Amino acid sequence: MPVRVITLPFDSIHGLFDDEILTNFLLNKQLKSLKPAFFQHDGKPYWTVLVEYEPLLAVDEKRPAGHLLTTEQTSLLGRLRQWRREKADRDGVPAFVIATNKQLEQLTLRLPKSLESLRQINGFGKSKVERHGKEIIELIRAFHPDPTPASGEANLPLQEEPIPEAPAPPPPADVPF
Repeated sequence: MPVRVITLPFDSIHGLFDDEILTNFLLNKQLKSLKPAFFQHDGKPYWTVLVEYEPLLAVDEKRPAGHLLTTEQTSLLGRLRQWRREKADRDGVPAFVIATNKQLEQLTLRLPKSLESLRQINGFGKSKVERHGKEIIELIRAFHPDPTPASGEANLPLQEEPIPEAPAPPPPADVPF
């Protein structure tokens, strides 16, 4: 079983231990055990953590040749699968009800950054987007925080796109004002 030691220094400006290193490391891993230890060095406090883990995804031998995901895409797919499993457990439904493997793969490849672009993925209709859309978009944005939009999309705050109202008809020409 793979292990890693991660040391977290105390951030005196914010008054906390910055756990971003640990959080980012665990994005694409299944945590098996965590053994923390506190210590001080030169009067500065630290936490060191021994992490035992398993990678979330092994190489998928069912995937057709030439259709390989990058390491980053594989990590995101693993994180999406973990989210789906947790969501399905909370909702008491099978994981495929939340999203199928094919839908998760499409999310990984297309990286929708708005609810409208999420609706473009097969299987994400109005009700599925209403139930899970914001969580999915936020997860993808957290995984890909860069300001460069994917597929020409604007990386705007997550909100429903308003439907524009039809313009009022012009007044009749024979009515004086």
